[in-house]
Amino acid sequence: MRKAIVFISVLGLCLPLAVSGQEFAKVGTSGAQFLKIGIGARAVAMSEAYVAVANDASAIFWNPAGLVLVEKNDVHLSHTEWVADIGLQAAGFAKTLEGIGTVGLSFCYLGSGDMNVTTVEQPQGTGEKFSYSDLMLGVSFARWLTDKFAVGGNVKIVREDFGVDNPATDERMATSVWGVDIGTLYFTGYKSLRMGMSIQNFGPELSPPGEVEDFFGFDPGEGEFVTEEATGYRKYHMPLTFRVGLAMDLLDTEEHFLTACVEADHPNDNMERLNMGAEYWLMDLIAFRAGYMARHDSQTVSFGAGFKFDISDLGDVRIDYAYSDLGILEGVHRFSMGVGF
Repeated sequence: MRKAIVFISVLGLCLPLAVSGQEFAKVGTSGAQFLKIGIGARAVAMSEAYVAVANDASAIFWNPAGLVLVEKNDVHLSHTEWVADIGLQAAGFAKTLEGIGTVGLSFCYLGSGDMNVTTVEQPQGTGEKFSYSDLMLGVSFARWLTDKFAVGGNVKIVREDFGVDNPATDERMATSVWGVDIGTLYFTGYKSLRMGMSIQNFGPELSPPGEVEDFFGFDPGEGEFVTEEATGYRKYHMPLTFRVGLAMDLLDTEEHFLTACVEADHPNDNMERLNMGAEYWLMDLIAFRAGYMARHDSQTVSFGAGFKFDISDLGDVRIDYAYSDLGILEGVHRFSMGVGF
């Protein structure tokens, strides 16, 4: 009971952070939106309240400081069936080096599939096809600074490929940039209460090559479209996000294990949000997870399950599934697999 009271009290401290701040959402002010899609079924099933929970290779995508909790080696594989038949694949690997720290590698790829090429003159399509893709490659490092405090970071390359060539220059419409994530993990010393924080996607702006014309409509008198003189594409930021969260094990016995978590997220292109989640393990074999995400104008839920089993020649194998409600959009299914060895 005391654990629950403490956790709820700290939750009350985080709530004002999540519901105050911006007066309007700055939607559309950053690019590389694939970096905002949650990686891993376990994290998403808890409504992404994961910054203080991450303890395997998937920590790379949430809080790299969590990599210090990897005992030896860990692999994470994830598949997301995103909206509009868009697919997102991700993978992470972490290895702990005794006396040094934990190193990691990560990969994330989003593909749109084929889409119709449209123009102002042919808005229904020209008969040609194109596809859009995103790619992220990263390296990570994390280590304990004290017996209770750990830090970690990612350095990554982010690439957006718009799938077409600029007609004026025949140059590929793609842009790349480097980025950095920084995270911390602190065990308070009270029971299992810990705090995680991370800043993700810090780096310079992306700058697509080539030029673009702005169209202002059709002029019947002139019989032609009114355009503005071609100019270079504007630069845009990556989706910088600050996360702070708490987690605590409310039940820890041989047969039952329950973790509750809460997190406040502050993105640079939207309103703050509050995420809450829980994970229950039965006999350390099967897990049930659920979460709730609240913004200023909407709420969504998520849930999922996981299995863990040991394969003598492989290691501890984890298989997870999550479903998340996206409100007016269709729900999203995620599947993940992890191996600790």
